[in-house]
Amino acid sequence: MGEITSKTAIIFATNYGTTEKVAEYLAENIVRSKPSIFNVKDVSEIDLSKFDTVILGGSVYLGDIQKEMSDFCAKYTKELLEKKLGLFLCGIEPEMVRQDEELKMAYPKALYNHAQATAFVGGEIHMELLNPSQKFITQTLLGIKTSSSFLQYDLIDIFICQMELNDSKCNICD
Repeated sequence: MGEITSKTAIIFATNYGTTEKVAEYLAENIVRSKPSIFNVKDVSEIDLSKFDTVILGGSVYLGDIQKEMSDFCAKYTKELLEKKLGLFLCGIEPEMVRQDEELKMAYPKALYNHAQATAFVGGEIHMELLNPSQKFITQTLLGIKTSSSFLQYDLIDIFICQMELNDSKCNICD
């Protein structure tokens, strides 16, 4: 196993728990660092000076990332531009071109351009957690009738490799 070489913060915003699930998966599978995980909805301040690497994650619903993540990015842009940065986004958009567009629109351009790695990692639908109008949209427009997972763990693993946070045996990106 690789030596711990950096301190990583995984900072996320979630509505239904999927982005948190991805953040926890990242923390469990990153071996070159001992990640600290923060839900932006639960903390008012994060001292980014303690971290070499920052991974931001959110989810997109009807084209927008959570307001809390947008606010976090705006507040900490200067500090984030001084870090090794990774950005991921959860969502259920099936078309790759639109996934890329959603990812680019979710984060400020400066952060997106600075990021060492970006990934649209898929998402989940939790029908039991949706309000009636969300259920209607999901069932009628998307054709999804039951709770479903579209998470792409292979893309999350590639993201970890692109961030250079795995040990030297990582051959996913080779």
